[in-house]
Amino acid sequence: MDVVRHWDTGKDGLDAGAFRARHKTFYSRMKPASCNLGGGKVATTVLCRYNKAGNKSIMYLAVDQLFDALFQLHSLELSHRGRDATKTLADERYANVPDATIRAFLDTCPICAARRGHHVIRNGPDVVADPSKQGGGHHDQSSIMGLQDSI
Repeated sequence: MDVVRHWDTGKDGLDAGAFRARHKTFYSRMKPASCNLGGGKVATTVLCRYNKAGNKSIMYLAVDQLFDALFQLHSLELSHRGRDATKTLADERYANVPDATIRAFLDTCPICAARRGHHVIRNGPDVVADPSKQGGGHHDQSSIMGLQDSI
């Protein structure tokens, strides 16, 4: 919703009517929808479009929604399965999540870093690998929600 509201229509020399006529596919294909990202209790409004086949709605995420969406995919749904699984599911659901963003998110995931034997440096103390949890990969809901709060 904010994208449309903040577009500078005078930048390309078109008045508002000509701008809408030129970009009418954006207005006709994009529909606002509510969704719960990251397992939160508050629904947010996102813009959606249908895929090329026209049978599935794909969401566009704002920058501030990327963490919640990736957290939901990687941690809650895929149980930290890795970059390829996270990228595949992100491409199915979201239209604008670049591979570099997914890589950066996974590099800062403390559970995945512990599995790799690395630690993640944050502003506070380091998150160090816990050998008793290596190789597990399955975590209960409370430990995952604690992870989101700690990052």
